[in-house]
Amino acid sequence: MRDKGYRYRDIAVICNDRESLGSALERAFDEYSIPCFLDNKRNISDSGVAIYISALLSACVYGMRTRDIFRALKTGLSELDQEEVERLENYAICYKIDRYRWNREFFFGKDRYGEEELEALESSRTRVAALFGGLRSLIEKKQTYKEFLTAFYTYLTEKAHLTEKLDILMKAQKDAGLRDLADETRQIWNMIVSIFDQIDNILGDKDFDAEEFLQIFTVGLKQAEIGIMPPSPDDLMIGTMQRTRVGRIKALIIVGANEGVIPQGHGSGGLFAEQEEETLADSGLEACRSNEVRKQEERLAIYRNLSRPSRELWISYTASDAEGGKLRRSEMIDDLERLFPYKKTGRDVLNTGRAEDLISGRRSTLRHLCDALVREKNGIEPDPVWRHVLEWYRDKEPDTVKSIEAGLGFTNRADSIGSDLSETMLSGIGHDSLSVSRLEGYAKCPFAYFVDYGLKPEERRIFEAGSREIGDVYHESLMRITTKLTEEGLWSTISEDEIRDLVRETVKSERETYGAGLFRYSGGDSYRADRAEQTILDAVNVLVSHARAGKIKDSRYEERFGRSHRVPPVEVDLGGKKVYIEGIIDRMDILENDRVKIMDYKSGTHELTDSSIRAGYTLQLMVYMKAAEQRVRKPAGVFYFYLGTKGIDISGESEIEIGKEIDTEKAAELRSPSMKGILINDPETITEVLGDDEKGKIASIKKKKSGE
Repeated sequence: MRDKGYRYRDIAVICNDRESLGSALERAFDEYSIPCFLDNKRNISDSGVAIYISALLSACVYGMRTRDIFRALKTGLSELDQEEVERLENYAICYKIDRYRWNREFFFGKDRYGEEELEALESSRTRVAALFGGLRSLIEKKQTYKEFLTAFYTYLTEKAHLTEKLDILMKAQKDAGLRDLADETRQIWNMIVSIFDQIDNILGDKDFDAEEFLQIFTVGLKQAEIGIMPPSPDDLMIGTMQRTRVGRIKALIIVGANEGVIPQGHGSGGLFAEQEEETLADSGLEACRSNEVRKQEERLAIYRNLSRPSRELWISYTASDAEGGKLRRSEMIDDLERLFPYKKTGRDVLNTGRAEDLISGRRSTLRHLCDALVREKNGIEPDPVWRHVLEWYRDKEPDTVKSIEAGLGFTNRADSIGSDLSETMLSGIGHDSLSVSRLEGYAKCPFAYFVDYGLKPEERRIFEAGSREIGDVYHESLMRITTKLTEEGLWSTISEDEIRDLVRETVKSERETYGAGLFRYSGGDSYRADRAEQTILDAVNVLVSHARAGKIKDSRYEERFGRSHRVPPVEVDLGGKKVYIEGIIDRMDILENDRVKIMDYKSGTHELTDSSIRAGYTLQLMVYMKAAEQRVRKPAGVFYFYLGTKGIDISGESEIEIGKEIDTEKAAELRSPSMKGILINDPETITEVLGDDEKGKIASIKKKKSGE
């Protein structure tokens, strides 16, 4: 085109291996700013209108499955805009809206969404229910296929307003310069109507069956293909040897002429072997075209296309595959070399070694210029022509050259962002007041800290009783129970039956009010609440035994420490600026010897190790102790009180075997809560913390050196 003045339509490209090379060709032509048209047939089953209609039918046939509903809504062909669909999907995922719940009013999430937003979601649900409800009433009627197809076409065009929306879509595609897509949209709708006609012709008078219709319609969509005309009369065409019919052209380029590609391999892959097909054909029962016929047709197509160009014929083949394996070239190239012995096979333009061959369009030349500059940086002297090219870009596109030079100097070394920028990035996070969880989060990953507390992304919560929700129930129930036992002085007098009644009453109240009735939402969630009740009962029994065994003068629960609370915050001086660490201590016991014990309830598997504390990953208990000491008390110990049921090992090495009676004491041991922590200072403190009985169970205690 540059040297001989050819137009785009004077050149055609043949590529039989479109699956491997098609996307690479499109990228290459885009880089050189050459408009091209891929001549191929496209399947319509993945188009928006086909997905919309099939999803409508699937949702109504299979009981309003949520995934089918959103397949239809996300095509953009419904009455809901994209923002409404996204909000509705988040709500449906969060509160597990599925099947019959689409026909019930939305009432979950008033606290989270607010009245106005919930009303908007309910309005969207109403329109969705009306859209699918109209089709469901059609499907449920007793009728013939002809009657249903007539009613279904009316429903799509008049109630769903599909033709109007397709007109709007085609206009938008044309305005965006996508005439080929607009033509494709028009053809797809016409082809879908044609599928309806074919079903009517075959099954018109038969009794209608919705599931059978959906299956037939889906098969019809998968079999339907459309061909697209070039959107412009001057596009460069890319096609295959058999399909593409080129007109009067000046140049033809054949890409990827390897063995098995040109001519194509014809493996049977069908029901009959090649010899069986020939036998059937000889007997007058031809099931399909024989391989010999297909080979002859392809030879004709090769001859026809190779004889089309009047000036240029350029053929390439690939020497190796993506893994480096050797590939054989097509026998067609051997034939051409015998016909034209004076034509020698050469390398492609990237491997000729001549820099001038790589200089063409602005975008494509820029990539090769960058490669030359990188080689120069690595000590390889580039061709002198690239100096002239660089000067041309420096004159015509100075900003581009600055970007290239900045990239060449990039070292991938992170510099300090400085105090001013860090203050700007983390503004609003609240530097003067920090929680322990923030300190631990920053110690593990500063970037995660910035994302969590600076960008504040919202997690998509699902309305189900997961580990977080069960943990909330554990925590809140224990707080209410232990506070009641302390305020009424019941630790030493309450009986097992009274503990059971108190736990049952507390958990029942919590499960009724938590998360707008989360634990009443499904049978599975209700079962988890029942298990939580047993776990809390076991935990309270253990806590009561600890309280009776230990020498506790006072216990405090949900004890807040901070600038406006009874317990002051932990202050840290940062060179003239003070930072206050604040939080809530689950349980703080003051012993008779004026030592203090800290306990934190955990429903997970948090580990408490010396190395993790020193690394700053598990600061919680130590900071709580720092706050609880108040420069007066001495530490006794810090503990995690683990909640939850322990797993039962049912492998061959287990002491408990399936089918045999389980020892009740063993079972109780498996599910009972446990407490792990760090004992501080004098070993005799065990008596104060856990009682005399527990003291004997400790195998050994390594006494820390003073000041460590």
